[in-house]
Parts: sequence; C-alpha cells; structure tokens
Amino acid sequence: MASEERKEVVEFLPGLTARSIAITIPLALLWAFLSVIVGLYTDKPGTFGTFILPMIYLVAIFEALGRLNPKLRL
Repeated sequence: MASEERKEVVEFLPGLTARSIAITIPLALLWAFLSVIVGLYTDKPGTFGTFILPMIYLVAIFEALGRLNPKLRL
C-alpha cells in the first residue's frame, strides 16, 4: 500500500486579544488593591501573597465560561 500524505492546515489564533487585555488590566488593578487591603488589615500580613482568588483561577473560570457559551469567550 502506498502511504498517503495528508496535509492539514492548522490555524493559529491570537491568545492576547484587545478584549482579554481590557478585562485583565482592571482585574489586576482590583486584585492589587484588594491584596493591599487584606495585607494591611489582617493580623498576619505575610500570610497573604495575593487576594483570596488568584489570577490563575480567573483564567480557568474565563476558559470554562468560553467553552459553555461562545459569546463569553475572550
């Protein structure tokens, strides 16, 4: 049998879009502010490196929302 070569074209989509940056910057500023608040007003400020919900969880939440509904995809 002759081996057939299949040529598939893979389309690469940009990861950083204007919409994702427009959402990320305000969230990062909000998280920085809330991290300072948590650090200043707790008994052990060194315990909290970030706010309660780290940014990696936001990425996972946004990805899950995008898979559930394409309109929510960044």
